[in-house]
Amino acid sequence: EDKDEIFVTLFKTWCVDPIAALSLCLMARCYDLSSELVGHLTTVNLTVGFLMEVDKLVQLLESPTFLPLRLELVNTGSEFRPALLRTLYGLLMILPQSGAYNTLSSRLNAAASLHLAIASNAGAHGFMWPESGPSPSSAPAPTSPTGSKLPGKHFFNTHRSRSAATAAPKADLQPDRSAEAELLAHFSAAQTRAARSFEL
Repeated sequence: EDKDEIFVTLFKTWCVDPIAALSLCLMARCYDLSSELVGHLTTVNLTVGFLMEVDKLVQLLESPTFLPLRLELVNTGSEFRPALLRTLYGLLMILPQSGAYNTLSSRLNAAASLHLAIASNAGAHGFMWPESGPSPSSAPAPTSPTGSKLPGKHFFNTHRSRSAATAAPKADLQPDRSAEAELLAHFSAAQTRAARSFEL
């Protein structure tokens, strides 16, 4: 819960800068929120400065800091992150043809090739997991190249996972939509104020 509060406080502070807010969501692994945020970028004044910030974010995604995020692009089964793919493809559509565009496009194409290969194999054989291997629900948590476990799901699931531990087994927990809606509304209000200040 402390992490939730820290994230919300930082988000409300940083949302005056759309790319800073998006970077925070990606670092915190709040991919559902980040995918919604990319959709709201259509309301932002797309200046040269804004596009340069997107370019820098793509460069940052190639740094060691975002290695866990890049590894999640090849997750399959229950660990698949469609919201992360939507976020990155959204950024790709915003970027003009440039070096950053080519870098991000190559990264996404590499991940897409893997998922297509897995889907083709599943269609040909009628299964994705071998009978003797782990099922998606019992598969081990993803690990980094050093062998350490990667961080858990994003902050919005933290406090609810504790209560769910004693409940009957359910599908993967979904993010708190009301919390996301509140943050998106705060983001939109901040961008509206920024646009008015820019006009003045």
